[in-house]
Amino acid sequence: FLPEFKLLPYWGAASERAVLRRNFSTGKNLYVRNAKFHVLVTSYQIAVQDEKYFRRVKWQFMVLDEAQAIKSANSVRWKSLLSFSCRNRLLLTGTPVQNNLAELWALLHFVMPSLFDSHEHFSDWFSKGIEGSVKDNKIDRQNELQLKRLHSVLQPFVLRRVKKDVEAEMPKKIEVKVKVDMSSRQKSLYRAIRNKIPVDELMAMMKSGAAHGISANDKRVVNLMNIIIHLRKVCNHPELFESQDLRVPFAMCRTTTSPPPPP
Repeated sequence: FLPEFKLLPYWGAASERAVLRRNFSTGKNLYVRNAKFHVLVTSYQIAVQDEKYFRRVKWQFMVLDEAQAIKSANSVRWKSLLSFSCRNRLLLTGTPVQNNLAELWALLHFVMPSLFDSHEHFSDWFSKGIEGSVKDNKIDRQNELQLKRLHSVLQPFVLRRVKKDVEAEMPKKIEVKVKVDMSSRQKSLYRAIRNKIPVDELMAMMKSGAAHGISANDKRVVNLMNIIIHLRKVCNHPELFESQDLRVPFAMCRTTTSPPPPP
C-alpha cells in the first residue's frame, strides 16, 4: 500500500550489516522522498547487537511485532530498544498480558515513557486487590470499579480487534480437494507393501477384534498401524520410505585433497 517506500532488510553477517549501514543518515536526507530507504526491517536480536548504530539515527516510527518479547522491564532487550531515539512507537501482539500489571506497565512505559513513568505509582493505582481477585476469581464491588478504571485509562492507547469484529471481513474458507496420481516409483513401493503383508486379513482381524474388545496394544493392531504408516509415507513422498541418491544435472568429481590442519 506504499509502493513508493524503499525497504531495507537489515540482517546477515556483521560484515554484511556494516555495508548496509552505509545507507544510514543522521541528517534530513533520511526523511525525504529520494532517501536511500524509508523502512528498515530487522530482528530483535540484531537490533540489540547493533544498538550503538541504531541509536545514532533519529527514527520517526518504531513498530515491534510480537511485542510480548519486551514485556519484562528488567530485560536487556527492553532497555536497549527503549534507548533508541524514536518519535513514535507502536506495539503489535496477539498475546494479551496474563494478569500481570508489571508486564503491562513495561509495555505502556515503552510506548509512553513520559506518561507512565513510575512503576510504583502505576502499581499503587491499580494493582491493589486486582491481581489477587483475578487469581481467586473473586471480584467485589471495589475491585470491579478499579478494573473499570484501569480499562478506561488503557482505552486511548490500546486498539483491540477480537474475532467478532473482524469475522465479517474474512473471506469464507474454501476447501478444494485435488486428486494427485502417484508416480511410478510410489506405485511400485505401494504395491510391494500390499503384496508383502496380508492387509485384508489384518483388516478382517481388526473388525472381529473390535467386536471382541482387542486392546490397542495387541500385536496385530500394532502391525496394522505400522502398515498404514508405511503406506502414508509412500504417498507423501517415496524419499520418506526409501532414500535415493541425489541426481543433479551437472557433473561432480571426487576430490582427493586433504582438508587443512586445524589451527
